[in-house]
Amino acid sequence: MKKTILSLLILCSLGVDAQKLIPFTAQLRADLEIKSVNISKIQFYIKVPVTIKRSGKEEKATTEEGGKIVVNNSSFREIVTFKSTNLIKPQLMGVCCDKGNKDYLGICFEEGSPAMKRVIFYRNNQTGEYMLHEPDGFMRYDNQSYEVTEGQNAILYVTKKSVSKYSVIKKNVKGVKVG
Repeated sequence: MKKTILSLLILCSLGVDAQKLIPFTAQLRADLEIKSVNISKIQFYIKVPVTIKRSGKEEKATTEEGGKIVVNNSSFREIVTFKSTNLIKPQLMGVCCDKGNKDYLGICFEEGSPAMKRVIFYRNNQTGEYMLHEPDGFMRYDNQSYEVTEGQNAILYVTKKSVSKYSVIKKNVKGVKVG
């Protein structure tokens, strides 16, 4: 029984390795655009957890039975973590919900309004990889400002298999001389 469970775990872990995640780069994006591939049909991944948080104070005014208005002050703290809860496939899956321009992509990791529930990944000018990089450490999410506390510089990945079917064949031609 123990050998069966161990064998199953080994097979599952090999299946994850077989997917071969590769960084999504500006060159890969250009190759897909040449082939007219709709980027929103590609599955994206992040390998590391990303955590964002915000906190503040709220004032809530309520009216009591006698018509008296009571204002309650309270503090709140909201923490949002983007990470997979699947132990076999620890990468979090997302879809492109904002193609942006060549410098960024908006990726959605949860259901909801794409304009509000997206995480922006910017193109790194040196490596060409798309990564979560907020120079001031804050990002917009769900129409609020959040501090990025974990996962700054997280890289966006795709499976090699998912993009290889769209490979671009490049060749140079030398030309032809008369006579």
